[in-house]
Amino acid sequence: LPEFIGMAKARYPWLFTLVTTNGKMLGRQTVPALLAAGLDTIDVSCNGLDAETYERLMRGANFRLTLDNIAYALDEIQRSGAATVLQINYIVTREKADQEMEIQSFWRRRGIMNFRAQPMHSRSGAVAIKGMASPDKPGLGGSPCEKFKRMPFITWKGDVLYCSHDIERRNILGNINRSFWDEIEAHRKQVVQHGMWPGRCGTCVDAYRHEMERTLSKGVTSELAKRAVAFVGKRNPGQSKPRHGIA
Repeated sequence: LPEFIGMAKARYPWLFTLVTTNGKMLGRQTVPALLAAGLDTIDVSCNGLDAETYERLMRGANFRLTLDNIAYALDEIQRSGAATVLQINYIVTREKADQEMEIQSFWRRRGIMNFRAQPMHSRSGAVAIKGMASPDKPGLGGSPCEKFKRMPFITWKGDVLYCSHDIERRNILGNINRSFWDEIEAHRKQVVQHGMWPGRCGTCVDAYRHEMERTLSKGVTSELAKRAVAFVGKRNPGQSKPRHGIA
C-alpha cells in the first residue's frame, strides 16, 4: 500500500489519498511507511466508546489495541512532521441524535480533532439492521446515483463494481485487467443514461446517493483545487491559475 500511494503521488502530486482502516494494523510496520509515502488521511472506523460495545460492533478487533495504535499513529505524525491527518469515522443513528457530541468529546480528549460521521443504513439491504427492514426513503428509480457517477469502485482483482455496497460482488461493470477503461466508462454512461440500475439500487437509502456532489463541492473538490494550484505554481513560478482545467 505505501508503495502504491507513493507511485500515485509521484505521478499526480496534487492527488488526495485516503485510507480507511479498522486500526488493527496501524503499528510500527505500517504507519511510518504510509506517512513517508505522502498519505493525506488515515481514516479509522471506530464504533463504540467502551470495550464491550466496540468489540461487539467491530468484530475481530481489540478495543485497547485500537486505542494504542491510534495513539501511536498520532504521535508518529507529530514526531515526523508529516502533513497526514488522522480522523475517526463513526456511525450515527436516528435514535441517538446527541451521540455525536459524546463521541467527539471522547476522541478530542485523545488528541483527535477530525471526524467523519456516517448515517446508519443497510447497504442496500445487504446487511440486516433491526428497524430497517424497509427503507424510509424511495430508491433510485430513474434518478442517477452520485456515487456511481463520480466514484469507480475497483477490487484488488480489478473488477469494477457498480457500488461499494455490493458485498457479494454481483454487479460488475468490467475488469481493468481485461478491458480498456474507455469500454468500462462507456458501459457506466449507458447505465446512467438509460437507468439500468441493479435491483438492489431500488432499496438504497445511502445519503450519499444524492448528496455526493454537494459533499464533494464543499470539501474534497476545493481541497484538490488548492493542491492543483499549488502544484502548478511550483512548476510555473508566477502563474496563479492552473492550466488545462487541472483543478
